[in-house]
Amino acid sequence: RMQLEASGPVEESPHGTIRTLRFLPQVTHTLTFIDSSHEAMFAVLGDTGDSDTFAEALCLAASQGADFLLHTGDLIYRDEQIPHLETMLATAPLPVFLVRGNHDYRNARRLQMMRELAPPYYTFHLGALTVIILDNGTDYVPTLWSRSTQYRWLRALFAIPREGPLVVAMHIPPSDRQQPTQPEAMRDRAFAQQL
Repeated sequence: RMQLEASGPVEESPHGTIRTLRFLPQVTHTLTFIDSSHEAMFAVLGDTGDSDTFAEALCLAASQGADFLLHTGDLIYRDEQIPHLETMLATAPLPVFLVRGNHDYRNARRLQMMRELAPPYYTFHLGALTVIILDNGTDYVPTLWSRSTQYRWLRALFAIPREGPLVVAMHIPPSDRQQPTQPEAMRDRAFAQQL
């Protein structure tokens, strides 16, 4: 139902509800999925691994008419989960959009799976809804900070006029109201406030 719009060449391979996109970021700077025909309804869940909760959430979201499920990171907790997660995602009853979490960066095998499923940061549209996915799930290689390519990309997105609701998703929130002794969940407090 969603149409791909890209600023350059993209090779697309569908596999059930999964669409694999291959492109050169130096040539194709933007990718967007657009469906302007209706409003969007979606579910949000994170920190799941291949749990029964994740499987139940996929079925419940689909049965309630959700357009997609937004997974907010920590999809993988143990390498042994990868084959089951690949099956769960390949047979999911609705599209799943992924945010990278800190556990998803623990080793090369997990990172390779995440690379095959989604870019580190991206945006898509569904109806009037705009969703921006950010990558701040790792302390190993900080990818979201005031001079990062990702932050420049985000600022450029905010400069584009849009209508409708905006959702920005990342694994680690800029602040955490449930932790009064450490209200900023991100380590760079000044940048967390700016964000």
